[in-house]
Amino acid sequence: EAIYNVNHNLKNDEDLVALEVDYEKQILCSVYSELYQPLSKCFPGLRTYHELYYILKDHRINKLQGQVVVIAWLRGSLFIAALNNNQLILANNFDVKHEEELKYFTMLVCEQLEFKNEQCTLVVLPSEIPSEIKEWFTDYFNEVVSPDLSEINMEKLSQAEQKTFLKSYVLQAALLCE
Repeated sequence: EAIYNVNHNLKNDEDLVALEVDYEKQILCSVYSELYQPLSKCFPGLRTYHELYYILKDHRINKLQGQVVVIAWLRGSLFIAALNNNQLILANNFDVKHEEELKYFTMLVCEQLEFKNEQCTLVVLPSEIPSEIKEWFTDYFNEVVSPDLSEINMEKLSQAEQKTFLKSYVLQAALLCE
């Protein structure tokens, strides 16, 4: 937890989970306690995946060629992944409180990786990124896209659950896998 808190603040409603990558590496990530605890009790062998797993496996993102930046902003945390011809170059989370910081970190990643914005595709995952920010990015990127949600069967969910799922790419990806 001390290592995790060097760069990220564990929120009161989150648990820290170590995800196995292989015998030598682990990834630390936070999960929502109210979702994780009951599920892990019901399913003792429950495997937990980082959101990056879904991004790297998502055919809607994999079909994009060249330089691709993927962003999602949820609960004050901006997730950014950068790919070049489907090869992961960078994945990180930033504590971001304001829309200006969201713009700043997104553009900074492009600059630091020397991505040419006019040739780069920005993928805005379902999250708390307002439509005005998506529109702002259209002036700086070759293309700004969001994954098509038509493949996801939302009929199984209540209205309240649908609102939650529509804000979270990871939950949508898990439902899509179902």
